[in-house]
Amino acid sequence: MYALKKGTVLEIEVSDPWEFGKVHGTGPFSAVFLRTFSSKAYTVAELGIAQLLEPLEFDGMVYEYLLLQPRHLESSLEQMEKEHEVPCNLSRISDKSASSPDPLLVSRQEPESTSLVGTVRTQGD
Repeated sequence: MYALKKGTVLEIEVSDPWEFGKVHGTGPFSAVFLRTFSSKAYTVAELGIAQLLEPLEFDGMVYEYLLLQPRHLESSLEQMEKEHEVPCNLSRISDKSASSPDPLLVSRQEPESTSLVGTVRTQGD
């Protein structure tokens, strides 16, 4: 079974919200994959965390760490190797959440930010 390795370089393209594209374009934005995790708050699939190589400011918040959540039940982060691209919800999380054993539980205590929608693939695909 394939698993994304820490340090894998990813390309992220953002399709929504439209306002994000007006400010930053749709990408691709380079990021480094940090890890996968399972959460007590979300039991459907394994989630991932990536760090943008160049943080972006949007809606008054800095987006550096992103929670990667596959958008479809049949999708998983593992599919990046064979299918190259995985549709994901992309949520901004803090560095504190990114380093937490369960980032979803910590991020619930943080200010809300605009969620992004897009696709994630390994660089070079």
